[in-house]
Amino acid sequence: MTSAVARPLDVVIAGAQKAGTTGLLRTLGTHPGVTTLSQQEASVFHRPAGSWRAWCAGYLDSAPKPDTLFVGKLATLMHFEDSVQRVRRYNPHVKLVVILRHPVDRILSLYRYAVGLGLESRPLEVALKDNRVERAREWRLRSYSGGSEYRTAIGILSRAFPDAVVYVNYEELSCDGTLRSVEEALGLTPGLSEPVRANESGASRSPLFARLITAGPAMAVGRKLIPSQHRAKVRAGLEHVNRGAPASTSQVLNDDTRRHLLERHAPDVDAASAVLGRDLSRWRV
Repeated sequence: MTSAVARPLDVVIAGAQKAGTTGLLRTLGTHPGVTTLSQQEASVFHRPAGSWRAWCAGYLDSAPKPDTLFVGKLATLMHFEDSVQRVRRYNPHVKLVVILRHPVDRILSLYRYAVGLGLESRPLEVALKDNRVERAREWRLRSYSGGSEYRTAIGILSRAFPDAVVYVNYEELSCDGTLRSVEEALGLTPGLSEPVRANESGASRSPLFARLITAGPAMAVGRKLIPSQHRAKVRAGLEHVNRGAPASTSQVLNDDTRRHLLERHAPDVDAASAVLGRDLSRWRV
């Protein structure tokens, strides 16, 4: 294992669960000037005793290509100051690309995603009242609303990286010019076209099978039998096979719950509007 394999990431994609971070990682991975981290989440930065070098040894087969940007992602990074500081220690010059999404739409998408993975079985209103994803014990950020607390997260990033964060509106990811603006911010030549979609919410054919491949004894067996660098691909393939029709949207928030969430996250919309430089009136309804 060469030292180049464990070189720090040049770019980290962050945002929140269900804000398109995986899709953007895969989109950037199509650029000839980019090498992406094969593991979907650089979760080592959430671990107090984690070693970047040791973690890379398990998830990279070879060194990143010379003269390319080394890009990884950790969707929930911006919500944890200790994790942000770990990234900063590994590379004080790292750049961050952060995706922000309508706070309530993101919460609903996370609920449908959790249901599709077999991590949530309760009705929508019950789950959101509890504000915790039922079985997502391996997630550091398990609350439904926590990923929409942009004001606090932007404050954390501003203190650690005052001039190194590129903010992107989730709704503009597929618009002309957005990917080009990301390329420009990262110093890349034009080379991206259509964004890659990933991790879309959908209903499971078998909720039981979904739970087995995301938690419990099956996960323990998988860790023993499947090399670490291949686990994410195997799990994604099993989830794809088990994915049926798109998740039902028949469960909608009642007016009082939606109003409460919109009021709760109004300061987060204000903060997002400021860093995105956009009128986000739609995010208030």
